[in-house]
Amino acid sequence: MDVPSSYHRVSFEAFFKLPDLHVPKDRSKWKQDDADEIAKSEGVPIGMIGYLVAIKPQEGGSGETTNCKWTKYPETDWHIALVEAPGQGEKLVVVVETTPRIRVKHKKWTEANLVPWLDSDLPVRISGWLMFDPEHRNHMGKYRKSMWEIHPITKIEVWKNEKWVDLDKF
Repeated sequence: MDVPSSYHRVSFEAFFKLPDLHVPKDRSKWKQDDADEIAKSEGVPIGMIGYLVAIKPQEGGSGETTNCKWTKYPETDWHIALVEAPGQGEKLVVVVETTPRIRVKHKKWTEANLVPWLDSDLPVRISGWLMFDPEHRNHMGKYRKSMWEIHPITKIEVWKNEKWVDLDKF
């Protein structure tokens, strides 16, 4: 829930060069070498500029470990698909996630407020913590290009009237 004082701006190219280790979903079962490799990058505050192609609240189903397996809308993360260029498909996505614990402090972080940037040529700037999430290996090449995510998001800015605007200031 900590908000970084600054972020490292990261390109999609650099993001996709992060190591993609095939590790178990359960971190307690990782080999120490794998955990050490992930630890070199995980937890770094980063920011990326891209385009939204999907917003997927993770309600229903069996629930995610990160959400304590809860499945109700206000208790779950949103998987937001961020791509480098307008019109790119989900197989080229960086997954960025809002969490319920962070959203409670950002009342204007709503799906309705993000819709104008969904499938548009207007960029967004997403900032937050770098995290490796091996829980969604089955999404690779279909709904994501990397197991790395910005999770949780701590700042959302949108391009409006030729300048960056913090979504909280709508």
